[in-house]
Amino acid sequence: MDHDREYRLARAEMDVESGLPKKRTALKLRHKAQETQQRLTTSEERFLALWIKNEEGAGRSPTKAEASDFASCILEVRVDLTGIGKHWIDGFLYRNNDISLKDSRALESSRAKESKPQRIATFYESLGREINKKRIKPKNIINLDENGVQEGESSTGKVLGSVLRKGAEVKKSESTTWVSILEATPKKNNRQEQPQDVFFTPKQSHDLKRQSRKLESELDEAKRDFRTLINKAGKTIDLQTSEIASLRYQLREKDLEIEALTPVPKKKVKITDPNKRYVEWQDIWESRNGLKERQAELTAKKKTLNAMAKNFPESHDAHEAPGEWAQLRVCKWGGCALDYVDQRAVVCIKM
Repeated sequence: MDHDREYRLARAEMDVESGLPKKRTALKLRHKAQETQQRLTTSEERFLALWIKNEEGAGRSPTKAEASDFASCILEVRVDLTGIGKHWIDGFLYRNNDISLKDSRALESSRAKESKPQRIATFYESLGREINKKRIKPKNIINLDENGVQEGESSTGKVLGSVLRKGAEVKKSESTTWVSILEATPKKNNRQEQPQDVFFTPKQSHDLKRQSRKLESELDEAKRDFRTLINKAGKTIDLQTSEIASLRYQLREKDLEIEALTPVPKKKVKITDPNKRYVEWQDIWESRNGLKERQAELTAKKKTLNAMAKNFPESHDAHEAPGEWAQLRVCKWGGCALDYVDQRAVVCIKM
């Protein structure tokens, strides 16, 4: 028996002697052995958990879909376009006990900006100066609360966050304009599989560990220092991959914010009676309902195109892409559909 195996058996015996049940010890070793089969490495999952906590502290607690999207960004950096599974997020929560799913409540962005200790202290100082300046008596001071209804979609629901807090506050936009959503699908995967007997350039720590295991099987005496060196190099690769994915995700969020700040033109109301100079409330109501129906129709078409886009890979480097048969894909430039009528010609169908 080599020294490395003796070391691992000694660690397992120490866990059992310290009070850890044998079943839990075996489960711990099983998780360690199956670590290379996970979609993300342990370092990348810890980076994702830290990102979730930072987003919660900033008032932008992510949902399960947003966390899966961020994990997909990490895979895209590795040129791995197979995507994240539907139940991957459940396994992520099982492996990371410091992250949980909890309810959220909406918080106005202006209120979130003014809820800092310095802003609150400045407000009470200004209020005290006004009271002393105008000699207002305490019996004439009344506490008021402002409430109202805002038109728009609510972003509250189940979000991810730290287990140390019961709930999460999500900042709510105070703009009632419609926000355009850009659909981005992964590009076509043209990467060829490498032969099993050839060492390729590792793109993640899993690749390094697989190559190290192959070397261990060929060498008679594999020392623990060699495995430690491989783990250190793998963590470095995972950290760089996570940082690149974080920058790409932030860039995508900034693009969406710029798109949301684009001014929306006002809807013109048509006067039904030419003898009247001003429009009546019935005309305004009909025009408003027509705008809502149009927006609902465009949203339904967008969902249909997004569902179609999931079945086909994206190739938007140019408006030319070879295809063996006619296909329907979504263009991320103009929100239109690309109809491949032959092997090279592409027709944009404006929605």
